[in-house]
Amino acid sequence: MAETYEPTAMTPVKYLAGTSVTIAAGAGVLKAGSVLGKVSADGKYKLSDDGASDGSEVPDMILLKAVDASGTEDVVAPALKAGVVSDVDLVFGGAHTAASVDATLRGKGLYIVSGASA
Repeated sequence: MAETYEPTAMTPVKYLAGTSVTIAAGAGVLKAGSVLGKVSADGKYKLSDDGASDGSEVPDMILLKAVDASGTEDVVAPALKAGVVSDVDLVFGGAHTAASVDATLRGKGLYIVSGASA
């Protein structure tokens, strides 16, 4: 009979899947850890803001590197689309909080843990 491996503990994984996203020109200076929302009209990203009504109010990904998109040119940047992140590393727009974005991001494969950096 073949033996099967049954783990007794799980090691958290910070980074499971990333991609490149286009940050919309004029989105401003965004810090690493910014929670991004996707604008429905053009598919570009900006800081997710619960007060927006252009699609970006829905959190979608997390920016992995700080970018300056305050000019007239779009910026391509790396973003996390699946993984585990710490709430203390996240940057929120509007009235978003870790609690308010948790369920949406969890449904996309992004898990928020509380406390120290993941």
